[in-house]
Amino acid sequence: MKVIGQEPREELTFVFTDIQDSTRLWEVAPRSMAAALERHGEIVEEAITRNGGEFVRSRGEGDSTFSVFRDPLSALRAVCDLQLAIHREEWPDDAVVRVRAALRTGVGFLMHGDYNSSDVNRCARLRGLAAGGQTLVCQVTAERVPDPSPAGLSLECLGSHRLKDLLRAERIYQLRHPDLPSEFPPLRSLDTLPTNLPAQLTSFIGRRRELDEVHDRLRKNRLVTLTGAGGSGKTRLALQAAADMLDDHTDGVWLAALAPIAEARLVAPTVASAMGIAESPVLPVEEQLERELRSSNALLVLDNCEHLLSACAELVERLLMACPQLGVLATSRAALGITGETVYPVPSLDVPSLEDSTADAVLSSSAGRLFVERTAAVRGSYEVTHERAATIGGICRRLDGIPLAIELASAKVRVMTVQDIALRLDDCLGLLTGGRPSALQRHETLGALIDWSHNLLSDAEQRLMRRMAVFAGGCDLSAVETVCTGQGIEQGKVIELLDTLVHQSLVIHEDHEERSRYRMLETVRQYGRRKLRDHDELDASVRRHRDYYCRFVCDNAGQLVGPEQSVWLRRFDEEHDNIRAALACFRDRADDIEEGLRLAASLWRFWQARGYFGEGHSWVVEMLQRPGAEARTSGRAAALTTLGIMHHSRSAFREAVPVLTESLSIREELGDRVGTARTLNALGVIANEEGRNADAEGFYARSVALHREAGNRHGEGLVLGNLGNVRLTQDQYAAALIHYDQALAIFRELNNDAMAGMALHNLSTAHSELGHGDEALACIREALQKRSDLGDVVGTASSKVDLARLRLVGGHVEEAEVLLLEALKTQSGLGSPRELTNTLDVLSAVALAQGRSERAGRLLGASTSIRERIVYPRVGPFAKRGRALLSQLVEALGQEACDAAMDRGRAMTDEQAVAYALETEPPR
Repeated sequence: MKVIGQEPREELTFVFTDIQDSTRLWEVAPRSMAAALERHGEIVEEAITRNGGEFVRSRGEGDSTFSVFRDPLSALRAVCDLQLAIHREEWPDDAVVRVRAALRTGVGFLMHGDYNSSDVNRCARLRGLAAGGQTLVCQVTAERVPDPSPAGLSLECLGSHRLKDLLRAERIYQLRHPDLPSEFPPLRSLDTLPTNLPAQLTSFIGRRRELDEVHDRLRKNRLVTLTGAGGSGKTRLALQAAADMLDDHTDGVWLAALAPIAEARLVAPTVASAMGIAESPVLPVEEQLERELRSSNALLVLDNCEHLLSACAELVERLLMACPQLGVLATSRAALGITGETVYPVPSLDVPSLEDSTADAVLSSSAGRLFVERTAAVRGSYEVTHERAATIGGICRRLDGIPLAIELASAKVRVMTVQDIALRLDDCLGLLTGGRPSALQRHETLGALIDWSHNLLSDAEQRLMRRMAVFAGGCDLSAVETVCTGQGIEQGKVIELLDTLVHQSLVIHEDHEERSRYRMLETVRQYGRRKLRDHDELDASVRRHRDYYCRFVCDNAGQLVGPEQSVWLRRFDEEHDNIRAALACFRDRADDIEEGLRLAASLWRFWQARGYFGEGHSWVVEMLQRPGAEARTSGRAAALTTLGIMHHSRSAFREAVPVLTESLSIREELGDRVGTARTLNALGVIANEEGRNADAEGFYARSVALHREAGNRHGEGLVLGNLGNVRLTQDQYAAALIHYDQALAIFRELNNDAMAGMALHNLSTAHSELGHGDEALACIREALQKRSDLGDVVGTASSKVDLARLRLVGGHVEEAEVLLLEALKTQSGLGSPRELTNTLDVLSAVALAQGRSERAGRLLGASTSIRERIVYPRVGPFAKRGRALLSQLVEALGQEACDAAMDRGRAMTDEQAVAYALETEPPR
């Protein structure tokens, strides 16, 4: 990109340096620091000028310097020289100077003796990643440098990293020299910090004052809401402010995008998902959020709250009261209206003054720079002559500095000159206000700009734009081609039409793991939906969208247990908001209830894998309550089975059995062998967990026979594994081993790593009980690897617990404890007490092996109390191990002291037990 001020400027290499921990050094040793700072300045300036650099200025930051080179190798030599001089200098003991440095090659415009551009800003952010004594080099500079080895220099690649400007990752290199330190801490980039802030396609321009004000308010207040009309830049300002605050929030910065969801009940699950908090099957998600965030120093960004204002306000107020270190940054067209809220109205970008129409004046304003940089991105380069500057300034003023309006206008330079844009802009805004500029308001300006952009499109492009507004949270090309084509749009023309919408900034193109996705800004999407209503196309588009995602789920749900489970889980994650919209459409309309039931029934694997227990339960119940859902159809039977599985996930066995029994009756009536087999399997799982072994065996035997008749190998393997579980609880370990081996063979044949991981885990337990130590270790390690690779959080934690038990048996106490604490941290986040019990049992055995008998007693008491409360007794080998552990505790402590320790453990809440186990809370 070529952006210039007074004259063309060649590609330059920018160098930023500063002193690590200078503020602390000034506080502890002001006199020594004063002398050290002066010497530091001499060293830096001498190295820069000797190597042909232009020492620009310190940028008002005291120890920070900014230099410019026309040759990147000279820049590298200069920085190496100054780092060597700094390293060799004898500094006072209380003021040892270590310099951070960064180099970036790019372009900038010279204005009032200083350079500015997005490349300059990225160089400054790159410096922020460096440690004292470290020099970081961007990928562009590394590619421009000829072989630096004759100068004794080399570049070490540190991998790809995202800077806090939120742009895409790029490779970062470290300058190395034999006489300089080379070992530094890992870079604290967005890739290594706890955050889900998304990559942005364009740079953040201007807003320095607004960023500082938002930062100041966030540091003084726990809830800050950015308000403003659509297109005012609330979201982009919030994202950048949040990225800048990452170092202030040790537990991360998390974005919950609310624009795609339409229902108040989904606010809390969306927040939990954004923060990586797995939903509990037994606790309301709001309570789960409270528990997880109670001691968390995190920042939550809630984007686009206006259509869910009451639900957002209720959740935020609840979390802020329960979580004293949590901060919230919200964006909304209206304030949340709760106590403690600080409202920050987002102003327009500053615009060039009417009095000064020079290129410098345009480029010194945020609105002018935005227009010019976006124009250059479209054109490849763009020279701001004095003639153009006046026109650009007028456009920015006419658009009131509204970011989205400026982006839409600048996109027209593909087919117009800036003079053409200005003339037509006057026409469209004048028509809106009847020629009275004083009547122009921000939302009217933006509406007119979108209208103008829309009216410049061809009929087919207009149709595609409005039809794409039906998608929630974006879509892929296949969805556009299926949902939006016909009646004026040919499928073969979609890519060409999409290309125009992308170039007109009406649709945003993003790469998702080498797959293209498309989305609209919420303001443009709302405009498109209004156009759908105006053309009487909304109902038809919603139905086409609903049917497409129903087919997507029903056709691909089986992939969630296949060899590409992780890939398809991510695909379902991407389409989650569209799936929710499809469910809502089926629920709210009287037609096609059978398809709605099938859709809800098909989602249980996704809901279970991602921990959406409450949401899944609600959708199925709501669908079953719709008129027409009472008919004894395959859709109702499938939905009832899914509801039974949801009940089982929440340990609600009494509720599960009746709905599964009804499902079984319907499926037998319909002659649905595979469906009957699946429902029998679900009933067998519940019977086994309730200790009804004979009933469980009967259910499983019927189920496996039906799966074999139907040729359903996956179902056969699943039920064989469950038969092994029955044998395990009956202490028939050799028989269990046979069933687990059979199940594993089937899942290996099917390349199903998810189910193979479960079979290996169970196989390890059977081998262990038979005294096959080496085989047990090999199985559990393979199970752990498979589950970890798939991102199976629950399974990974469970396998860590079993591996820890085996390592403890082998005498590796410390290794066992590390594994258990890792698992416990994961399980405590899930909020499922069942997951905690085995971990606490094995931790009790570890404590006993360490000679900490009192701690062992408390942990065993806590585990026993949880089991009694949720009716989850130890059975089979778990019961045998529990009895052995209790006997050892009595021997170590004596009966009376053992009872007292266990009673203290029983008195703990689940949270207290976890805190005690993690040793983050002192014993009571």
